Amino acid sequence: MFPLEIDITKENIEQRMAKRSKRDILTGIKLFANHNGLRKNKFHLLIAPTGVGKSTFVRTVLIDFIENNPEMKVLLWLTEETREDFEDEFSFGINERVMSNLDNLSVISEQSMTIGESGDDVRKYVSEIVDHYDYDLIIMDNITTSKLYLGATPKEQEYSASWLKSLCKNDLALLGIAHTGGGVTENGSKLLDENDIRGNKTLPNLVEFLYILQPFFVGNRLYQFLITKKHRGQKIHSKYIGIKYDKETSTFKESAYVDFEELKRAFKQRNQLSDK
Repeated sequence: MFPLEIDITKENIEQRMAKRSKRDILTGIKLFANHNGLRKNKFHLLIAPTGVGKSTFVRTVLIDFIENNPEMKVLLWLTEETREDFEDEFSFGINERVMSNLDNLSVISEQSMTIGESGDDVRKYVSEIVDHYDYDLIIMDNITTSKLYLGATPKEQEYSASWLKSLCKNDLALLGIAHTGGGVTENGSKLLDENDIRGNKTLPNLVEFLYILQPFFVGNRLYQFLITKKHRGQKIHSKYIGIKYDKETSTFKESAYVDFEELKRAFKQRNQLSDK
């Protein structure tokens, strides 16, 4: 009645590998290719300050997903902007391959739809959508401004974090975007980490993959790095990836692995506020 034995045999492994290969989410983004792509049944979280490229990152992920996985479905869940705002911004600069596969992109917005005022209303609404559609990826932009989180008590935020992770059991990958706290700026004295998330700290504790978008200025030049803080069960090439904004596509098209010493040298040169 309660099987406790693990089932690891050659035949079982072959079956699992064949099943997994059919559902792998392909990617050209170094951050995800670093650990063989966005993982289904896993919760991924990106933490970043306000105004440093979260929307660009989401656009980059969406375009990459649609281009590399034309048979898969993605749900974009917005909390800060309407569907109309998203459509206006997203429509510029996308190529024909993306245009031809937009049927696989669904967009919902807490700003556009009457889904109630409580976290319970949002959970019920999203659960019904996920049960009805066979999504491979959900991108939530932004968790910390959702009705699940904003204005909720720490206990309610913990419950919402656990519920979000439970969505991954639907054989999908969940990528959440989260703000840092209000006191975090690009002039900070340390690199960002999981403790800099806005609100309750349960989210970064629960996720299997945790990323930081680290910005800082050297003179008038903005440096941006993607840092992998957590990669449970997966080996990675490098924890640090430098990224560069591409004006033509409005994405982070260029990226390169860097080592910590290279990042540290650049960080030491950052602009710093003076008390004098």
